[in-house]
Amino acid sequence: MSLNDNPIVQYSLSPKTAKNLSNSTISVPMMEAITPRWLLTFLPWVSVEAGVYRLNKVKKCNEIRDEEDNCREKLPDLCSFHLGEHEIPESFP
Repeated sequence: MSLNDNPIVQYSLSPKTAKNLSNSTISVPMMEAITPRWLLTFLPWVSVEAGVYRLNKVKKCNEIRDEEDNCREKLPDLCSFHLGEHEIPESFP
């Protein structure tokens, strides 16, 4: 029986490939519209004693649209406040 009859098959990765896979890289988000992780770097930290601090709000649109805009009736009104939400006070008692 010679070595050529039973060739050695390597099932593991080469050291270079294993090293490449073991190093983790931190990448920037590719599509900022889907993953807005960059936004958190601009938001300030606010200390509160207890409760929920909600930052995202929906603004009212005060723009005047043209009379010829026929698509406006088909679109939902995305710029209105929700009726169930309350304003958050600036400071807690």
